Amino acid sequence: MDTLPLPAITAEFRASLIESAPGRVRKRCDQAPEIARDWDWQLRGDVIRIDTGEQTVSISSADRTPVLDSLEGISCSCLLSPRCLHLLACASLLPLAEASGTSEETSEASEKTSRASAETSRERDPAGADVPETVGEGAGDVEAAVDASVSPSQFKAAERARDALEALLQGGARNCGVVVQAALLRASHAARSEGLYRLSARMIALVEAIDRLRSASDTADAGDIETDLIDAISIVEQLMQRRRVPLSVIGTARRVYRPVAVTRLQGLFAEPLLTRSGHAGVVVWLLGNDGEFYQITDVRPGEADRIQSAYRGGIPLGKVVFSARELCRSTLDVQRMNASADGRLGRGARTRWALRPSTHRDAGGAGDARGAGDTRGAGDAGGAGGSGFPGSDAWLARFEKPLPEQIEQCYAASRDAEDTWPRQHLVHFRATISGSCDAALLVVPEDGNGLLKLTMPMDNDASCYRSNFTLLARYPGLEAWFLCRLRLGKAGEMEALSLRLCETGNAADAVDAADVGDVGDVGDVGETAAAIVMDFGRKSWQLGLDRLKPHDILADHVPDPRLADVLHPQGECDSTATTENQHPPLVALHRLTLALLLGGRESVPAITSRASRRLEHELRQGGYVNAIRLLRHFIIACGSGSGSGGSGSTREGQEASSSSAPLCRAMLMSSIYRHTFEREYMMLSWRDWLA
Repeated sequence: MDTLPLPAITAEFRASLIESAPGRVRKRCDQAPEIARDWDWQLRGDVIRIDTGEQTVSISSADRTPVLDSLEGISCSCLLSPRCLHLLACASLLPLAEASGTSEETSEASEKTSRASAETSRERDPAGADVPETVGEGAGDVEAAVDASVSPSQFKAAERARDALEALLQGGARNCGVVVQAALLRASHAARSEGLYRLSARMIALVEAIDRLRSASDTADAGDIETDLIDAISIVEQLMQRRRVPLSVIGTARRVYRPVAVTRLQGLFAEPLLTRSGHAGVVVWLLGNDGEFYQITDVRPGEADRIQSAYRGGIPLGKVVFSARELCRSTLDVQRMNASADGRLGRGARTRWALRPSTHRDAGGAGDARGAGDTRGAGDAGGAGGSGFPGSDAWLARFEKPLPEQIEQCYAASRDAEDTWPRQHLVHFRATISGSCDAALLVVPEDGNGLLKLTMPMDNDASCYRSNFTLLARYPGLEAWFLCRLRLGKAGEMEALSLRLCETGNAADAVDAADVGDVGDVGDVGETAAAIVMDFGRKSWQLGLDRLKPHDILADHVPDPRLADVLHPQGECDSTATTENQHPPLVALHRLTLALLLGGRESVPAITSRASRRLEHELRQGGYVNAIRLLRHFIIACGSGSGSGGSGSTREGQEASSSSAPLCRAMLMSSIYRHTFEREYMMLSWRDWLA
């Protein structure tokens, strides 16, 4: 059935089918949510017919009816139709229709503040969009509003969403039946009707994540559920607590563009994109001469195999067409540009784009990132000026500085600015490849101490990250410039995005610095490593899109394992342990959060239980006073200890009982504490690592 053109179903229609079904039918669907998957699905003309063995369900195909919103597109031969098990089971397997414009997330600030694992690597849109942008001819003439008032009807819609989320936490995601799902879908529809586009999108994403979990799908991830749930709770809290909220909290039905004063764009890198909502494509990141980062996307409905076609195919820009492969390696002169609040560039007919002439061709066959006026060498050794990128003021301000200063700049942006977009977290540095650890690439930065672990932004067969990492790990001593995305929640780790080989490099220097002594011909290996990049200093690769081959580096180079042992001493791979393995507050709170999220309030231990006392003892030993208060509040809010120990007389008990949605509030408080603790601790860890 996965290959059939299945139509999408609206949240309201699916909720109405669930609510109209008898209790025994709903119970049967809860017991076997995937029962319809074993039935015989066949496409006959423009109708999909499902043979259940006794009855036949007919569904209009996506070619005939892209979105089902009534019984006209679905029927069953059963006498109980449309209140029968057959129709409900088949409708439950149809993808939920995405409301138009729900991709608008004009700011990541509220998301990342409320997420418990904001820096976890996921196969989501790095630019924050779940569907492709809508390009309007005159979109750039519309000025984006800063904030908006919350109407009484929007307040009621947010309250309805809060009640649905509270009901979800009562029983947990694993026990979330069709009744709770119907409440979530109804709340999503109500939010959409009142113009709360972002909340509606989060509620739908939450239902989809729960469906994947309950069906034991390979793509099921508790982190996805936690992320969507915390974000939805954060939006609801802001809508119910404030009279005016930022426009990013409400979202927009159509991405709003405004004019920007940029006349030149420099391609930085391109990365693959594969969303949970069934979209695939590529995102090109560019640096404007105004110092801001911008994006050009080619994202459409499709599977993972569409990534390469989007990378090599053409993207319409005004009246011209360029491929993403060219854009990420080129410099463009532009006019009449407009962009959304998150840096997405408009591509309407009024915009003007011109590719600047290149002085040579790079590894991908497209123009190099240098402009015609840049006469510096692409791989000059020493100094920041040898990066092979244009020496513009914007580039110098962002990247031509030591790695420690770039990391400090990223943390300053995440703390002080409203927008903690990943575009604020890019760093550029020179490093020597050391080896590999698990799926990560280990490098030694030129201006840093110790090993740095470079990870993959996404691990999918359609991307080239894994094969490129495997190949590069075979060449210890190879020097290159890396453009990476800093992981604020992981000290000593970054996501590698693009690579540009240096013209000069000498692995023997690393051997001498390590005081190896006499190891035979290891010096020859160092000279070989230096020769690897003599003719390839001007080449760059997008690590997720360009598949490196051995001959791209040097066909006859044979790596010496002795050099790898020198550059990568045993035992250093685990030097950057995660925060949760080191600090009891995150361990305790994350354990309780997952218990509540998956199993409901009954899965959280009572406040008088041995498990709760042990967690509190660990926190008291570390002196985490606020974490102890939060732990007590969380447990009391779950109601597990409401009848023991007089918890209601404590300050934490009074705070928990005074909230009309104690479980939602407890989840949000835990997320904020964990995120803040992790960010501050990891900033200190980065400083220690760099020192």
